[in-house]
Amino acid sequence: MNFEYGGTAFEREAGALAQELRFSISGGQVDVKHRYDMAVLIRSERGNCSGVFISPQLVLTAAHCVCAPADPKILTRIVDSSACARSVVVVTNFQTMGSVRDGAPDEHNGEVRVHPRFRAEMEDGRLKSNIADLAVVGLEKPIKGLKIDFKLPEQEVSIDEQLTVVGLGAAQYGGKGDGVRRVGYNSVTDIVLSSGGTGAFLFRSPGAHTQAGDSGGPCFRENSEGRWLVGINSGHANSGRVSWFTSTFHYRTWIAEQLRAGGVD
Repeated sequence: MNFEYGGTAFEREAGALAQELRFSISGGQVDVKHRYDMAVLIRSERGNCSGVFISPQLVLTAAHCVCAPADPKILTRIVDSSACARSVVVVTNFQTMGSVRDGAPDEHNGEVRVHPRFRAEMEDGRLKSNIADLAVVGLEKPIKGLKIDFKLPEQEVSIDEQLTVVGLGAAQYGGKGDGVRRVGYNSVTDIVLSSGGTGAFLFRSPGAHTQAGDSGGPCFRENSEGRWLVGINSGHANSGRVSWFTSTFHYRTWIAEQLRAGGVD
């Protein structure tokens, strides 16, 4: 799920981008070698989203994926943790185009826990703003053989830093085709982390952007020293020409609490 952002705070420069450019994670590449198996599809009564395993039994995603109205035309102004889905289905082991993996997808039931400070403001069915846009899904049983090949960050992202985004949403703005894991790259252009800020960072640059169904998907810092989960996709704006992410470093204390509650130190 990925609502079109209706506000102006994240849009000032986006209109200057070339209209003919296609922005989507499909602008990168399909994950045919399954380098990002920890990124998964989440199905709920609110629609389809993406998520990422942070332990064999715990998936991190965006709260608005499981809390926003199932019908975006419903004129709900404030959305919080009081009206969220209680459970969702996490889909793993799916086959992508050109994949080297065979077999039917596996579905796992999970219980939802939303960040207590989550708030989203909507207007005319459009997402205007959000804060603490994080939720975890605790599965009934851990996934055997799942490798968590990344760490949580020890520092915040920086302006102009190139990051990797992963999602299972549509191939382009207004399109279909969710359920295929795609990978792309873009650079940070804005950081909103100061006191009173939303704990978010944005992409406005040409490159990979997120589309419907990519919400909740991971954003990684990758280099020769390893891979770090630095953000969770919180939405897109201007028909997919701006993408923004909730910083995992900003909310690292809550994420660590969820891991401890799940028996992970």
